[in-house]
Amino acid sequence: MEPLGVKPQVVDVWSLPTWAVSEPGTPPLLPPQPTPNHAMPPFRISKSLNNKICLWNGDITCLNVEAIVHSTNESLNERSATSERLLYKAGSGLKYELAHNIKSCKTGEVCITDGYNLPARYVIHTVGPRYNIKYQTAAESALHYCYRRTLECAREKKIRTIAFCPINSVRRGFPPDQGGHIALRTVRRFLERFSQHMERIVFVVNSIDVSIYEILLPLYFPRTMQDEDCGCYLLPNDLGDELGEPLIPDRQIRIIDNPQHKYEALEERERVSCNLDSDKTLGPSCREK
Repeated sequence: MEPLGVKPQVVDVWSLPTWAVSEPGTPPLLPPQPTPNHAMPPFRISKSLNNKICLWNGDITCLNVEAIVHSTNESLNERSATSERLLYKAGSGLKYELAHNIKSCKTGEVCITDGYNLPARYVIHTVGPRYNIKYQTAAESALHYCYRRTLECAREKKIRTIAFCPINSVRRGFPPDQGGHIALRTVRRFLERFSQHMERIVFVVNSIDVSIYEILLPLYFPRTMQDEDCGCYLLPNDLGDELGEPLIPDRQIRIIDNPQHKYEALEERERVSCNLDSDKTLGPSCREK
């Protein structure tokens, strides 16, 4: 919370350096004579896409951007430092809207509200999954849909600048490195299809997550030939489908091409009573107030 009488700092999204102009770091060391996971680089250098990406270590509630993403719980009352700061800065209007109009949001769903007193015009709220190694694929699929639905919502609302904080949560047991892979892969696949609809996507990280994203970003958004080569070795074998959705080997035949039905079937098959917060549907991409 800001001290009384002190005007909060506002950071304009256009003041942030893009990934394309950021100084490339030292490529990670590869083991001697490693065996590549991919014969060819899965992701090629694209300066146009790299110019749409920013990595920023800062406070998402200070960012002057069209929409910021709020990772919360089903009751929309997450008690995290970021959530409490966001609700405090947005003011009583957002608290009232969440409590009395929207009321709940299921895992993998998104809902959108005004930003009220925030610099951002909109807030897109979403609920990430709990993680259990026994049901890893279900959790990864749910997290993928959080990012994908958020991007689809932004596209529907003609939002062209958006800021993400990591939707995966250590409090829910989700490994931050796996969460980073899913976030970057989903965004990359989205931009490959719909880059004309988005001008800036900011990954807002803290002092812990920044090191993870600094390692993973060059793999999904390479800036040098070395980055491309490292992708052959360091990217996982499973890079999902054309949208970045994790592949499930025994369920490649899709009876109904509907994310909601697919997710319900996945829960039934894997018994995701393992604390994917008891959510059994993925709602529409952009539920409004």
